[in-house]
Amino acid sequence: MVTFSIYATVKMCKFVGMHCLQSPINQRVPQLTHPMTVRLIMTLCFLLMGSVHATNQKHPIAHRDSNIVRPVNHIHGVLWDEETHEPVPYANIFFKGTTLGIYTDFEGQFDLGFRPWPADTIEIIYMGYETITIALDTVKSLPLQLYFKRKVERMQGANIRLGINPAMIWVNLAQKKREINNPDRISSYECEVFSKTTVAINNISKNLKKTKLATEVGSYFDTISYLTGDSNKAILPVLFSEVLSDFSFQRNPRLSKEVVKATRIRGIGVTDGTFIGQMMGNTFTNYNIYDESLVVLDKGIPTPISPGAELIYDYKLVNVDKMGPRRLFQIQVTPKNPRDLALSGFIWIEDTSGAIVRLSVEITGAANLNYIEKLKFSQEYVPTPSGAYFCTKARVMIDIGELSEQAAGMVATNVLSCKDMRFGMEFPPRFFDNRIQIAPEANLKSDTFWTAHAHIKQSAEEARISGKIDTLNSLPRVKSYIDLVNFLVDGYQRIGKMDFGPYYTLASWNPYEGFRMKMGFRTTPAISKNSLTTGFLAYGFHDKAYKYGLKTDIILNQTYYTKLSLSHTYDTELIGLTDNELYAQSLFTAFNLFGSNNITLVRQSKVNLGTDLRPGLRVTAGAFHGIYNFPYVRNYRFAYYSNYPNTDSGTISNKITNSYLAFRLFFHPKSYDIRTEYDRMTFSAGGPKYSLYVQQGIKGLLGSQYNYTKLQLGYEYDQTWSIMGRSIFGVDYSQVFGLLPYPLLTVYVGNQSFMYSQNAYNQMRIFEFVSDKSLQLSFEHHFNGYVINRIPLLNHFKLREVVSTKAIYGTLQEQNRLLIPKSWEGQPITQFKTFDKKPYWEVGVGIENIFKCIRIDLIWRMTYLEANSYRNVGVKASFAMYF
Repeated sequence: MVTFSIYATVKMCKFVGMHCLQSPINQRVPQLTHPMTVRLIMTLCFLLMGSVHATNQKHPIAHRDSNIVRPVNHIHGVLWDEETHEPVPYANIFFKGTTLGIYTDFEGQFDLGFRPWPADTIEIIYMGYETITIALDTVKSLPLQLYFKRKVERMQGANIRLGINPAMIWVNLAQKKREINNPDRISSYECEVFSKTTVAINNISKNLKKTKLATEVGSYFDTISYLTGDSNKAILPVLFSEVLSDFSFQRNPRLSKEVVKATRIRGIGVTDGTFIGQMMGNTFTNYNIYDESLVVLDKGIPTPISPGAELIYDYKLVNVDKMGPRRLFQIQVTPKNPRDLALSGFIWIEDTSGAIVRLSVEITGAANLNYIEKLKFSQEYVPTPSGAYFCTKARVMIDIGELSEQAAGMVATNVLSCKDMRFGMEFPPRFFDNRIQIAPEANLKSDTFWTAHAHIKQSAEEARISGKIDTLNSLPRVKSYIDLVNFLVDGYQRIGKMDFGPYYTLASWNPYEGFRMKMGFRTTPAISKNSLTTGFLAYGFHDKAYKYGLKTDIILNQTYYTKLSLSHTYDTELIGLTDNELYAQSLFTAFNLFGSNNITLVRQSKVNLGTDLRPGLRVTAGAFHGIYNFPYVRNYRFAYYSNYPNTDSGTISNKITNSYLAFRLFFHPKSYDIRTEYDRMTFSAGGPKYSLYVQQGIKGLLGSQYNYTKLQLGYEYDQTWSIMGRSIFGVDYSQVFGLLPYPLLTVYVGNQSFMYSQNAYNQMRIFEFVSDKSLQLSFEHHFNGYVINRIPLLNHFKLREVVSTKAIYGTLQEQNRLLIPKSWEGQPITQFKTFDKKPYWEVGVGIENIFKCIRIDLIWRMTYLEANSYRNVGVKASFAMYF
C-alpha cells in the first residue's frame, strides 16, 4: 500500500523526525520523551509495509548527455552514495601514479580543472566504499554523476611500529584544545540558517512493485530514478522541506530563539507546513562534535576527541591536506567494538589549533540500534574572533531499513547552512521569551523569494517532483489512505468540522461498570484556531448509568501560551491514577481499572489558567470542586467519620465534598515547545526538572468539608553518559497540613496490572500505603547494551540491560488514621497501612529491546514482605518501539 506507506513516513517525520533529521550546529539535541512517541514511532510499521512502483527510466541527465560525443577538456562532477543518493563529501580523488589529488567538497562536487592533467586516470577512494577508477580520456558527458558502492570491510588490528601511532599526536592535541575550540565558548551570536530536508522511500521489493496501487501511483513519479540513475535502486521522494530562519543564541543564561522567516513544504498528507517548519529549523537540529558525547535517538555516542575516547576508538592517520594555509591531518576513526554506539569515518584536525574543521562520520547497522542501516554526519567549522570554532555547514542522513522482505525502507537527509554570522551580541530583556516563532506569511513566499534567498538552490528535478506530490495528494485513493493513517495514529475520525473518537477507548470493562461503551469528540481548527473543546459520553451496562465530560481550552496569548481551561466531568476514577496527568487515558490505567476494586465515582469541575513566564518556566493556577462517591466494589469498602472527632455511627459516610485552590510551578531549562494542530508538544533535552505544587482546601466553599494545605516538591535529572547509557534520578517530597480522609492524602501509585510503569511502585497495591508526609527516591539506568554487546552470540540480538530502584518513606498523623471506622452497617471497612520504621523499597533488573519492542522486568519487593505472596517478586512487561 504505497500511499499508506508514504503518508505514514510524513506522519513519523513530523514527530520522530527531530531525531532522524538532526544536524549539528552548536547545541545538544533534545531527547524525545513526549508520551506520543510510542504511538508515533509505531507509524513506522505502516511506513515500512508500503510500496511504490519504480519506473524503468534512466538517469535523466545521463540519458540527455548520452548522445553527446565531444572531447572533454574540463572535467567536473558530483559523487553520490548509490544507496541513499547522499553527496559524499571529502572523498579523496588521486591522479593515479602520483601523490597529487583533491577532495570532493561538502556537496560532493569536484573539479579537476582543464587539460593537461598529471595523469590520464583518477582513483576515488573513501572508507567503506569500493574504489572508483576512471580513465579521463573516456569521459564523454558532463557533469560526471558517479555513484559509490558500499563494501563490507573486515576490521583488522592496527600495527603500530615503535610504539607510536602518529594519529594520536593530533588526536591528543584535539583533546587538549577541545575546550578552547568548543563552540560552547561563544558567548552569543546571530545568523541566518537555511535548512533543507528530503524524505524518501527506498529499498522497494519486487513483490511490492506489483501491487495495484503501486502501479497506479508509480506513473506520477516518472522522475524518481534521477536520484540514483539506476531503476533497480529507485527512491521515491515523499517530502521536501526548505526553511529559512534567523537564529539567536546566548550562552549565559543559556537561551535561544528562532524566527522562521520562510518555509516551503511539499509532502504526502501535509496540510499545514507550520509544524514541520518548526521541526526542521535550527533549534531541533544541532550536534556539537566538541561535546563529550552526542545524544542521538536518545542514545549517548562518545565523540572521537572526548576524554578517554582512545578506549573506544582506533585511530589511523591516512592523509595530510597541505592545500590550505594550515595543514589538515585526516584521521580515520573506527570503534574497537562494532556493536558499540560509536562513530566511524574521518575527522580533519588542524595542525596548530588542534581544531576539527571537517568531519564525515557515521553509525552503521552493526551498532546496537534498531531499524537504522546508516546514520551519517558531515560538518564544516570555521574559527571565530573568540578563538572558538563555529559550524557553518552540516548534513545528517539517516537510512532506515525495511522491516521485512515485503516492506520498503526510508531515507531522510537534512542539510543546514549558516550565513551572516555575528558574534558577541547583546540582546534586550525578554528577547528570548518565545523560543520558536513563525512569521505570519512564512509559508506563502514566492518562488522568486526562494531563488533569491535559499542557500542551496532547488534543482529542476526537485521542483518537478514537488509538483507531482501535489498531484498525488489529490488522488481519491491517496486521500482514503491518508484518512486511514490519521485514524489509526490519532484515534479520531473527522466528520465535517468535528473529530470523533478515540477508538481505543470505545469499549472497556471494570468491576463496577461491567462492560462500558464510550464515545468522544473534539473540535477542529476549522471551528477555531485558538480554542479546543473535547467531550465524551459513556455508559456502563452493569451499573446502568451514564457518565460524561466536557472540557474547553482557550489560548489567550500565543507568545506565552497563556491558556484558560474549563472542564466538568462525571466519571469513574482510580484515585492517584486517573486524576494524575501521567496516567490519564493510558493503557496502564485501563489495565489497572480492569482488575481494581478501588473505584471512585467523581463529579468535578475545574478552572485552570496557565502561562509561560520564560522559556521552560510555566506557572498554573486553578480552582477545583469535586464530589467523591465510593461504591462498594467486591471486597473494597471505604467510609470515614465526616464530623470527626464525633465518632457516632450517624456521622459515617462514603461521600466526600472537596473544594480547593491550586498553584503549580514547573521549570525545565532544556525543554522546547512546538505548536501542533490542537495543542503544543514539549520536547526534553535532558538535564534537571523542578516542580512545586501547592493545594489549599477551603472549607464551606460549595459544601467543601476541609481546610488543609498540601505541598509537593519535585526534582528529576536526566543524564546521558556517553557509551554507558542513560540515567534518570528523581526525588519528591510531599506533606499535608490538616485533617483529611486518606483518599485525599498523598496516594502512592501502585500497580495491580502486568504492565511495567516507570513512575509507579510496581509491586505495591493501590491504596496499600498512605501518609501525610513522605519522601520518595527513584533511579533508573539504561545501559543500552553496554554489557550484552560484549557477550558472544547474545550481542547479535541487540538486547539492552536496565536496572531500577524506588523507595518511599512517610508518616501519618494519628488523627488521620482515626478518621476511618472499623465497620459500617455491619460490613468491615477496608483499612490501609502506613510506614513503620522502614521505607517501602523495590529493585528491578530488566531486558529491553526484545524483538525491538518489548521490555521485561523482574522486580523484588525488599521490605514489607508478605508470606507466600506474588507481591514479593513479580514480572512486569511493557511495550515500546525503540531506536
